[in-house]
Amino acid sequence: MVEEKKEVLFERVMTVPMRSIFSKPTCQRTPAAIKHIKDFVARHTHTTPKDIWIDRELNMAIWHRSLRKPPKSIKVRIIKWDDQTVEIDLPEE
Repeated sequence: MVEEKKEVLFERVMTVPMRSIFSKPTCQRTPAAIKHIKDFVARHTHTTPKDIWIDRELNMAIWHRSLRKPPKSIKVRIIKWDDQTVEIDLPEE
């Protein structure tokens, strides 16, 4: 079988503000941050949160300070493919 190569529709670097998740209880903040990032990216790329894939390094950056203290904002690189899937990872410096 021949694999079809996916094409990139667009690639952006955005800062996701996450100050609103600090109103949640401390034991729910980092899972809420993951959901907030997916919702933010879904709103800006016109996709659903189930079509969004978070990279391992980004996940580790969010969980770095444990369950109770996620970052207040994080800069992410968003790549939208032609099959409407979206990949989120940390931008290259």
